[in-house]
Amino acid sequence: MAVRQGPPAGGRRFQGPSEEEKERNRIRIGISKDQQAEIDRVFRDSDQLMQEIRKKFGDLSKQLYALYDNYDFDRAQAQAIRRDLLRLHKRMADIHAENEEKLRHIMNREQFERMRAIVRESMESHRKEWEERRKRGGPTGPQ
Repeated sequence: MAVRQGPPAGGRRFQGPSEEEKERNRIRIGISKDQQAEIDRVFRDSDQLMQEIRKKFGDLSKQLYALYDNYDFDRAQAQAIRRDLLRLHKRMADIHAENEEKLRHIMNREQFERMRAIVRESMESHRKEWEERRKRGGPTGPQ
């Protein structure tokens, strides 16, 4: 099971689990290989969409900040860009919600709860790693 969290802070892309980790998680969750394939397909499709949306979001953000570089900027254009950014943000939230629904159609309640437990463990582990890097002055820590 690919435990998904989206890109970590700092813009680094999420590196999915190795095949070995996916197999361990699949067994731990209690899903079949067919269910795993369905889940992989859900994330592969949504990852492609999210990547396209993030690129558009980044391009629009650059346009907006280029406008803001001018004291007398075009406020109507800035407002239109902000509206587009909000639409993209909503679309990302919608994709996430759609994935949540699809997962519930692929897995039964017990499998889903085991998967969520793995996600929570992973998030806690990443949080602790981030705090350690921060304390040491790593990439997300004090400069």
